[in-house]
This record gives sequence, structure tokens and C-alpha cells, in this order.
Amino acid sequence: MRWEFNSLQALILNDCRYAYYVHCFAHRLQLALVAAAREVVEVHQFFKDLSDIVNIASTSSKRHDEIQKAQAAEISRLVSINELATGIGMNQIGTLQRPGETRWSFHLNSVTSLLKMYNATSTVLENLKNAASNYS
Repeated sequence: MRWEFNSLQALILNDCRYAYYVHCFAHRLQLALVAAAREVVEVHQFFKDLSDIVNIASTSSKRHDEIQKAQAAEISRLVSINELATGIGMNQIGTLQRPGETRWSFHLNSVTSLLKMYNATSTVLENLKNAASNYS
């Protein structure tokens, strides 16, 4: 899209010389934010740990099924004590989302999915730790 003569940007600039191609600037800003965040040790470590949690908890189909069962049990428990509202399309069992490399929205989706499924994920990780023969 950034080609010099036949791209969308070139066609727009032919009609209006002072137009800005916003998508490209927005994408560059996304890339700059992600690159800058990698330089902050705490932020980099947080997203590395988040990625590790998602990989460990949902890599195998067995653990994925365990998370979904634990999430269903958690939703049932919260509904029974009136902590969650019920309705059409509410309280659906989700999955953990992987953080993306270039978009902050992927990072947000990953953090949000972990927060929604925190108890279920913690339960599965505890079960995995207790069942392991060694700590590797």
C-alpha cells in the first residue's frame, strides 16, 4: 500500500497533495509503542509471563478442557450466589487469548481473557503443579 506510483497512498495523494495516510501512521505508532514497551523491563516481563501462562495452560487439549470445565464450574458457582447476572449471550465459557506482537488490542484481549478466567486458570496450574513429579 506504500508503493510509490500505484498504491492507495499514491492515488490519494494525486487527488489531494496534503492528505495524510492515517492507517500507516497508526500502524507505525502501534509498532513504536510495542517496541518502546519491550524496553521497559517490568512491562516486557509482564507480557512474557502472560505469554508463558497462556502457553502452559492451553497448549494441550487436556489442559484446555480442564480450563473450560473449571470455568464452567466457576460460572455456575458465581450465578448460584448471585454474583453474576444471567441472560442471553452472557457468561459464556471462553479461552485464553495469546498476546500479539504488533497490536495493543491483542495485549488488551489477552489480559482481559486472563482476568475473566483467572480462577479457572489458577486451578488448572495448581493441579498441574501438584501432579508434576518434578518442578521442571
